Amino acid sequence: MIGLKTLVLNADYQPKNLLKLETIPAEHALSDFFSQNCTVVDTYDRVVKTMKVENRVTIPSVIVYKKMYKRPETLPLHKKNLLLRDDYECIYCGIALNEDIVTFDHYVPSSSGGLTEWNNILSSCKKCNYNYGRTPANKKKPKHKPYYPSYHKLAHMRRYYEITVDHKSWIHWLGSWYAEIRIKN
Repeated sequence: MIGLKTLVLNADYQPKNLLKLETIPAEHALSDFFSQNCTVVDTYDRVVKTMKVENRVTIPSVIVYKKMYKRPETLPLHKKNLLLRDDYECIYCGIALNEDIVTFDHYVPSSSGGLTEWNNILSSCKKCNYNYGRTPANKKKPKHKPYYPSYHKLAHMRRYYEITVDHKSWIHWLGSWYAEIRIKN
């Protein structure tokens, strides 16, 4: 095992998924390359040793698939995606939130038949979620109503938050990024 990850680009040379950068183990990238499923567009400064010196290959840090893969049509409702949609803040009071302190607030309470789905969930701090009563009439008015975001909207919003990448060669392929990009040591 090499222990390195390879960034995966779609046939349009865009990351296959920006919400959670899609990566594969470098060994799989090499296998895809030798199977002619992808092209290597950037490499690590390491070589895979083979029996024949002329067959040695640099390890891919970024590959682009020849086939275009569809981006997700349905987005899972989980904390990271919800926080992105609601700009990492409580929808009621505006306090900054993160994955450790966010709560899922049902716009229509579950006790009244409200479901845990995009069109009924908002990011909330614990205080706002538990102190404003259990009916929409008793709650503060949220900054926006819950809605189902598109992949493209969340991917655009993702560019405003810092990201950590495995290798400096990945930065070029991220396109315009408006927040800090860190490189793992």
